[in-house]
Amino acid sequence: MFESTISRVQNRLAIRAGAAWLICAAALIPAAVSAGDRAASNLVELGRRIYEEGILPSGAALQGQRFDGSQVTGIEAACVQCHRRSGMGSKEGDTPAPPVTGNFLFGQARQSVVLSDPRSPKNVIQSHTPYTDAALAKTLNLGIDNQGKTLNALMPRYALDAPSMKALTAYLRQLSIAYSPGVTDSSVRFATVITPGIDPQKRDVMLKMMQTAFRQRNASHSLKGKTTRAQVQEDRRSMRKWELVVWELEGPAETWSQQLEERYRKEPPFAMISGLAAGTWAPVHAFCQREKIPCLFPSVDLPVDDDAFYSLYFSGGVALEAAALARYLIESKDQRPQRLVQLHGRDEASQGAARILHQAMSEAGIPVEERLWEGGQTAPRQSPLEGIDSQYTVVFWLSAADLKSVAKATPKLPSSAHYFSASLTGGDPQRIPGEWQRPPARLVSPYETGIQRQRNTRLLHQWLRSFRYPLVDEVFQSEVFFNLVFLSDITMHMLENYYRDYLVERIEDMLGQSANVTAYPRLSLGQHQRFASKGAYIWRAFESKPAAVPEWVVP
Repeated sequence: MFESTISRVQNRLAIRAGAAWLICAAALIPAAVSAGDRAASNLVELGRRIYEEGILPSGAALQGQRFDGSQVTGIEAACVQCHRRSGMGSKEGDTPAPPVTGNFLFGQARQSVVLSDPRSPKNVIQSHTPYTDAALAKTLNLGIDNQGKTLNALMPRYALDAPSMKALTAYLRQLSIAYSPGVTDSSVRFATVITPGIDPQKRDVMLKMMQTAFRQRNASHSLKGKTTRAQVQEDRRSMRKWELVVWELEGPAETWSQQLEERYRKEPPFAMISGLAAGTWAPVHAFCQREKIPCLFPSVDLPVDDDAFYSLYFSGGVALEAAALARYLIESKDQRPQRLVQLHGRDEASQGAARILHQAMSEAGIPVEERLWEGGQTAPRQSPLEGIDSQYTVVFWLSAADLKSVAKATPKLPSSAHYFSASLTGGDPQRIPGEWQRPPARLVSPYETGIQRQRNTRLLHQWLRSFRYPLVDEVFQSEVFFNLVFLSDITMHMLENYYRDYLVERIEDMLGQSANVTAYPRLSLGQHQRFASKGAYIWRAFESKPAAVPEWVVP
């Protein structure tokens, strides 16, 4: 009766106030919601700074004290150091740092089950009695969990005031509580990016390999789901269908960002996989960092080297070659040049390598001369190697096609030492012009050589033969093949935890443990490392026993 009376009075007031009152009230509601959203967002951001950077809302550094009395401050005290960016935790030796996600701490949404160490598949962390805000504050300030147990000695105790605790709690409540974009209960979407100017044959073989692997994977999991009643947890939670979208970019690089954003709005992927670039990759790299999309091992000549979290590369490409060659030449007793000449094109990769080598040589007091090869001629000289004698060392930052055109103008190389880029020539010494395939020519190569390379790529060759796909480029196809094999392994270990940050962290932890089916000698990543292969061979590829003499150089 009371509620009914109030309702009648409200109706009369609304009618008398008329449309103008309703319009004003409607205008106020979005503003109030927006202000509330902004306040919540600001609070979460303050909590993020505590968690990731060790900075309190006041601007002061976070302070923590471990049970052994040692102090940690600022970034060293930040939660991210042990619990990782995703909040999914980590393991140092036999000491686990448990998850601190919203699901795990507060019992929100799904119950978390986390593989703490992929080498021990039975070692999992189950969800527990949910924390309250007060219980979490007690845990962080006193080092006692919500079961009354003292935490590990490595876990600091923090003197957090009420505003700091409120901010950190707000951040943790939303941390990794929902699937990342591109993931549903039944599917996971991946994307691959192809920039303009790509060799059509390489483009086609990459897409065929990826589409075939996706079909294989989906078919095998569908069959397993129909025929197996009792499945282990790892299999049951990795049954989602894989979807692949292909983003082929057009036009100049400055327009790619908008193209990527348009495609992302329509079909956001969980991660980027592989990818091809004929020149710059920087706009794609920046896009992935901005949208927080893992970009897994694209095939590019000149990767972007910065502090970005989301992009992972096989190696530094020609930049790695240039840095390794610089160290080799400067430190070598018998190969240190008196003068150095670089012959390069206008493309970003060759010019980038030339800049790195030029700077290093100049700092070491070794004179460097640059010669530009474009359209079949050098500038300003017509003869690309004019005036070069045995006192010079010559470095060619050119593709196999450009080397062939240079060889027509200069069939016989001078007796000076000369070096070629394996990244720019496809990693095959036979792509060097035949008349130049003799000592003292050397190949600067981040790729494996000899018998070990054959072992690494054996599975690739078998897989290609089984589908009657051509071997177009062994290095490139081994990169694509590795991505497909490794992605299947990684997603299995992730179980139900489809968070982008966690995907990157799993790759950091597991890369060195997976089978290396690439043309690279060794692959591994640590936290904050973004290049899986760290060195290059200085390979005397045309001597009688080339496999016995390559020198591995890590810049």
